[in-house]
Amino acid sequence: VVVVGGGIAGLSATLHAARAGAQVRLIEKENTLGGRIQYDTSKFQLPDSDTQQYGFDIAKKLTEEMMRLANCRVVSAATAFAWYDEGILAVVREGELWELKPKCVVVATGSYENPMVFENNDLPGIFLAGGLQRLMHRDFIRPGRTAVVVSHNDRGYGLAHQLMDAGVAVAAIIDNQQEEKA
Repeated sequence: VVVVGGGIAGLSATLHAARAGAQVRLIEKENTLGGRIQYDTSKFQLPDSDTQQYGFDIAKKLTEEMMRLANCRVVSAATAFAWYDEGILAVVREGELWELKPKCVVVATGSYENPMVFENNDLPGIFLAGGLQRLMHRDFIRPGRTAVVVSHNDRGYGLAHQLMDAGVAVAAIIDNQQEEKA
């Protein structure tokens, strides 16, 4: 089994396949596993737990569980870039090109954020939540002094708390949820 993507879904798929007895190769484009959740300081409730846990703790726990399994191999800093009709999966890593022919492929490449559409939404200082979280929690960069958070779900409030924890004053939170429901 080849799992493409080392975020929470990819780690979970890898663990399930390996526990079922499969030889598993996990392909991840980053150098670390865990995906976006490792930069999110919000708490999450997993289906098999009664308590909430930090995203980075969940990523660490799943990574450690997977690394203990002898039938798992992680290929980091690699990109699966093509999947051909013959069942060949092409993977590239600096100085290497692999052609894999797995019996099963799980594509767990995650989701992506859709930016709000408005004039000049690409100017410096306008961020998507994931970019802000990476700046603050991976690169330890404070993304400014004052922010306005615009959100269409409850996660915007969590992001506002993370910004305040990083020393950024939150001038306003604009909640689009009611507009979308109307």
